[in-house]
Amino acid sequence: MESSGSAKIRSTTEALFASYGDLARSLLPSAVCLALYDSGGDLEWSHGDARHHDGVLGKLLQEIIPGGSIEPKLAQLADSSLAVALPVVLDAKPIAVLLAQLPSQAGRSDRRILNDTVGSAAPLLDCMCRELNQLSRKAMKSATLSERTEELEWLFAITENLHSNSNDPRAISQLMGAAVERMKCCFGAVVVPEHGIDLTYESLVNIEIQAPGAFERSRPYFMNFIQRRKQPLLANKVSGSANMPPFKLLVVPIQPHKDKTLGFIAFLKQASKPNFGRRQMFLGRHIGHQIGTLLESQYDLATGLLTRNAFGQDVQRLLATLPKDSEHCLVYFDIDRLHVINDTLGFDAGDEAIVRVADLLRPPALPDDAIACRIGGDSFIVLLPNHDTEKACARAKNVISLASRDSVGPEASRVSLSMRAGVVRIYSVEGGINGPLANAQMACKSAKDHGGNRVEVYLDIDDSMMRRRTDVFEVANLRSALVESRFCLYAQRIVSARDHSQVSGIECLIRMVSENGRIVPPGEFLPSAQRYQMLQAIDHWVISKALREIRPFRGTLLDSRINVAINISGQSIQDEVFIEAIERWLVESMVAPALVRFEITEMAAISNLARAERLIRKLRQYGCGFALDDFGTGVNSLSYLKSLPVTCVKIDGSFTRDLLSNNRSDVVVKTIVQLCQSLGIECVAECVESAPIALRLRELQVDHVQGYLVHMPEPMLGVLESLQSEASQRMHRLHLAQ
Repeated sequence: MESSGSAKIRSTTEALFASYGDLARSLLPSAVCLALYDSGGDLEWSHGDARHHDGVLGKLLQEIIPGGSIEPKLAQLADSSLAVALPVVLDAKPIAVLLAQLPSQAGRSDRRILNDTVGSAAPLLDCMCRELNQLSRKAMKSATLSERTEELEWLFAITENLHSNSNDPRAISQLMGAAVERMKCCFGAVVVPEHGIDLTYESLVNIEIQAPGAFERSRPYFMNFIQRRKQPLLANKVSGSANMPPFKLLVVPIQPHKDKTLGFIAFLKQASKPNFGRRQMFLGRHIGHQIGTLLESQYDLATGLLTRNAFGQDVQRLLATLPKDSEHCLVYFDIDRLHVINDTLGFDAGDEAIVRVADLLRPPALPDDAIACRIGGDSFIVLLPNHDTEKACARAKNVISLASRDSVGPEASRVSLSMRAGVVRIYSVEGGINGPLANAQMACKSAKDHGGNRVEVYLDIDDSMMRRRTDVFEVANLRSALVESRFCLYAQRIVSARDHSQVSGIECLIRMVSENGRIVPPGEFLPSAQRYQMLQAIDHWVISKALREIRPFRGTLLDSRINVAINISGQSIQDEVFIEAIERWLVESMVAPALVRFEITEMAAISNLARAERLIRKLRQYGCGFALDDFGTGVNSLSYLKSLPVTCVKIDGSFTRDLLSNNRSDVVVKTIVQLCQSLGIECVAECVESAPIALRLRELQVDHVQGYLVHMPEPMLGVLESLQSEASQRMHRLHLAQ
């Protein structure tokens, strides 16, 4: 039988949930259904009927209670509405959940709706947290002892979790998030400049929109204070100083040991919140020390690159998330004659050379997902995910080229840097990384035997023989396909970023037809064609065939201002008579050169820069357009854009796909667009596959988009006939309007 005290607390709790439920209806008037659940997952109050969504809503609730998640959750419901679950968080634990069903809104992304809902409900969650906290305290007879016990347990558990997940880059972020909520802060940050770590966390309970900006303004002062004094900065009195933000703050150095300060962690509280005390100081110093110890074990102190052990862990973690049959490469770099630099110029110059090379093993010289480490005095290893050996070699050559332009030592006796590299292909590291690493090192040694500034590829004998047998079969198929003309052209529309119904161009895409009639995608035959120097013959077939298919529709294309993009391979660039063949085909087809825009990948252009520039200028003089494809993946892409006379760039799909989740991609796209606008060059974003990405591209003022969202590739003749039909319908409507 329930005691009178327990019954009274229960009655108070029910009244509290009912009052906050009514407040939720006022703060979220567009909500179709609302419900409040307690820390045990029991329904305490509801408005509206959401039973037909029980499965989805129940899953959201399970992620928070008993899942323990303190992050807001979002799910799409069967009737296209959205379900939002907002946890009420106390001491990094959910103590209640507000569940809302909201209608989706045209022109607003799901993420925007989630953020707006969190902002609208924040006052309710904050107040509810305080009142539930007070009720729980009254129900506990030994609150102080329990708090201390819980804090010690939390500190132990969170530290243990940090080290058990040390190979997961989210571990530090999760630790800071838990600490910010635990200490009732509104904002927290971890700053370690030499390791490129710059993490911030904004509280979901104590929301303060001015905190991030205030922290950014004070960051230089915090770093200077920590570096000079090597001790915590605690300020509970809100100051009007230009250096100090208008918040209570605690800044703690990250010190794995007394002689080394790597950076700092910072916590900010609103002026109305309780002061930082001895307990928070202890927590902060402990967290800072643990992060410092973790970083020191994971990063090489001289270069900031990963250590050998951390590299192996990161590689295993990344490859486990990628398809099993995807191809990757390890690149082993070695600095030539480092001992000569040490002997003649001193060890300081040698250390400078090591740091200079390490700086090249990061973006933009390497892609964002590359993993690099220093494994010896003058040796480095890099994983390039989703790279075949040809692409990996191009990356390595770029790094070596950049290094060769640099030098170290005193001005009067500077020594130029020289490097070599070995490349090995891998599919997984299930057997450990030592085997592939040894093979890459062997290839690097082979490069040394042939002279400096070289790249060599290691091919396993058995694998090489197997690939050779496969390629012989594929090459025979390719040759017979060329002789029998067993290829066909597909096309994909390129449309205005502002109006997807406005077609600005189409891109020709080759397909092979197998002997049994199957349409073979290019990924199954072009790699072999590239290895066996058959791309030039395929280019000839594509260009001549495309011009013949365009001919009956050239009037429609000219009137509609639709160009036709045709790809050219790097192998064709090296052919001196290739331009003459293009001119002959244009004359024979009677297709206006202005209708045609040739495309070449940025990597192929960089590898044959002089020939590419000559080809582009010649075709531009003839009247054709020219585009750089897969733009943004090379080193110094923007400088090449200024020197090559192209009319268009096509932003690589790797930037488009993660535009909404990777801030670096957003910045890269924005920079490319701005430079294109200043140079009068059109800009096309490839691989556009979702409406939110298309909306963001429009906001960034990209000119055109291409991808599965706007058009799935189909036979080229069908696309041309559709464009002609659409043009006729427009003319008919215009005639009727007159």
